[in-house]
This record gives sequence, C-alpha cells and structure tokens, in this order.
Amino acid sequence: YKGKTFTIPAGVETIANHAFEDCINIEKIVMPNTVNYIGYWAFSCARKLSEINISTACEFIGQFIILGTKVTKIHIPKSVKSMLSGPFGDIVLESITADDGGTYYIENGALRNQNEIVKVLTDATSYTVPEGIEYIDLYAFSNLENLEKVTLPESLIFLEGNAFENCIKLAHITIPDNTERIGSNVFLGCDMLASVIIPRSVLLIGTPQ
Repeated sequence: YKGKTFTIPAGVETIANHAFEDCINIEKIVMPNTVNYIGYWAFSCARKLSEINISTACEFIGQFIILGTKVTKIHIPKSVKSMLSGPFGDIVLESITADDGGTYYIENGALRNQNEIVKVLTDATSYTVPEGIEYIDLYAFSNLENLEKVTLPESLIFLEGNAFENCIKLAHITIPDNTERIGSNVFLGCDMLASVIIPRSVLLIGTPQ
C-alpha cells in the first residue's frame, strides 16, 4: 500500500496478526468502531505511522501492536477487556489516556487494571507501585530517563522482561520477597544500578524454553 492514510472499511471486526506490519508508507490508520480484536504485531514496523485510533468496540489488544512506529499518543476505550503484555513495546509514548469505567484505567501515570501495570509515563525521579499489583508487563517502565528509585509492592508475583529497560538513572530498587518470576533483560540499559538482590521466592529468571 502506497497511500499515507488507510481507512479500514466499516464492518471489519478483526485486524489479524501482522496485518499492517512493515507498511512503510502509511502515516495514519482510521479504524471503524466495528473492530473488536487487534492481533499481535498488527501495525508494527509501519515506520511512518504516527496516528491511530482504537475502535470503541475493541475488546482485545495483542502484543507489540505499534512497536517500531512513530505513534506517541494512544487512547484505550472502555470496551477493552484484555491486553497481552507489552502492547506498545518499547516505543516512547507522550500520552496514554483511557475512558472512565473500563477494565483498564489511568492511575498515578500508569495504564493498569486491577492487578497489572501495563505502561507508566512519568517524569518523576521516584515511583511507588501500589499494593495489589501482581504483574508488571513487558516494557512497563521502559525509557523513563528521570527515574531513580522504584518501590515495588509485596503483592508482586511476576516482573516481566525489559520492564525497566533504558531507565538510565535507576539506582535503587528491591525485588519483594513474594516475587516468583523475573523476565529477561529486566534492567537492560540501567547503567546506574549497581546490584539487585534476588529473593528466595523467585522460581524462574528469564524466558521459559
């Protein structure tokens, strides 16, 4: 496709995995409010893509849907019931908003649901993840260049891969005693972080084979 704007036809309900991957000319996607499923990597590596809307009927968002794009703003409608870990990958977002009354909502700069942190945007030097959070998603804190200290809750079970990638000033973090899994490359690029103590509760580090 060689055009700059692509309008998905009304009536389309599913955007398949990899559907617009590597569509290097598209700058804008117009999604109709009939789409209820966005597959993983759906728009990834559409390198010029900078504007996209999520359908108000969308219930599922896959992994890495806008990885490798120029999208900086995203809005999550209240229709969304489920997102795979790391829906935005490691792109640097300027704004995430969400409708009131949905499964996913914004609190203290974080897109989250009842027990999961999806993505955090903050300029603060310290951040406290609230109690009740059990999962921190892929790339959840990535590229927060001012972040120096993070306090994790005792409720945390799974710290996913690349969660703090390129938090270049991060120097203080403690893994809680109840944590069971730590993903790969959690602290990649955290050059100020001298050491991390792994508690006895951790059963797996890295990606299972």
